[in-house]
Amino acid sequence: MAAITPHKPYEPKDSVTLAFGAAGTSAIVGTTVSAVQNSLAKHNYGALGILTRSGATIALFTTMGGLYSFGDAASSNLRQTNDSWNQFYGGVLAGACIGVYKRTLPALFGYGMGVGLIMGAFSWGGGNIGGIYRHMSPAEKEAWNAKFFATEQRRPRSEVLQELSSAPRQHRAAE
Repeated sequence: MAAITPHKPYEPKDSVTLAFGAAGTSAIVGTTVSAVQNSLAKHNYGALGILTRSGATIALFTTMGGLYSFGDAASSNLRQTNDSWNQFYGGVLAGACIGVYKRTLPALFGYGMGVGLIMGAFSWGGGNIGGIYRHMSPAEKEAWNAKFFATEQRRPRSEVLQELSSAPRQHRAAE
């Protein structure tokens, strides 16, 4: 798949190390989300409600972050390319975690494909929220736009018809 912006060259990645690092970061985010859920809900669990009542949120975030990073790195290593398909495969694994959490097979496939498509499209579109123009000067933006939006010159219809009519034809054998 050709991306809007060129991709970085392939470099081998340590899948397990990246997965554990992302899982740790995601666990911190999951703990924060769990704490917010705990503080906004009425219950009798107290401060331990972060772990007992909404602890599954921490596990879900941790698993999603780890599997996304592992899928991205493993796909990159197996295919020896660095393109948007790697983020798609990682997103499918991360989205499938939500489906497992929901405990239905349609949710597993639906969330997997949904998250995978979002992550793949995000990577294909440049991979940053600031847009593809973020690091370009105004002159570079104009040159890039001129190249990207350039229209192809169409050949005249008569030339196309002449070329098609002069092409060798294959006739069916008489039946």
